[in-house]
Amino acid sequence: NLYVLNLVNLLANFAASIGSDITELAGEDIITLMAKVRNMDQLFSWVASLVKKLRERTIVSRTNNAQKMLEQAINEMYRDFGNSSLTIDTVCDSLGISASYLGQLFRKYKDTTFVKFLTSIRMEKAKERLVSSGDRIVEIAAECGYQDVYYFSHSFKKYTLLPPKKYREDHA
Repeated sequence: NLYVLNLVNLLANFAASIGSDITELAGEDIITLMAKVRNMDQLFSWVASLVKKLRERTIVSRTNNAQKMLEQAINEMYRDFGNSSLTIDTVCDSLGISASYLGQLFRKYKDTTFVKFLTSIRMEKAKERLVSSGDRIVEIAAECGYQDVYYFSHSFKKYTLLPPKKYREDHA
């Protein structure tokens, strides 16, 4: 009986650590359920079923946490895209995660890299500014996180297939 209580306590603590309720997973009150267990086969069957449910919840919990972390990183990128010193390392430092982990999240959930995603944010903002404002291209480049207007123009042309000036003329 002591072995069974320790096992149930261990499972209950693990369930709580992933934000689950052991009673919910078991389908009824644990004490009532344990009173029904008559032999080791029933106990093993119950534990195996519970462990399977805990494993499924753990996978869901990890996926949700990873997606939340990626969402926080993306929000930071949208908020600070105009900062020319924004890098994967600065985002990771603010979130308290490693650059390799964030890189994995971008590949897994966005099918791209951090740099490509940041570039697309900056280029989309630049396209908006080119069409909606009369600002000089050098000013728009700086607003979008590019200190070098020539590199901005090169990146913009690579992204849109048009140089910034031509894009403005065609979309004004």
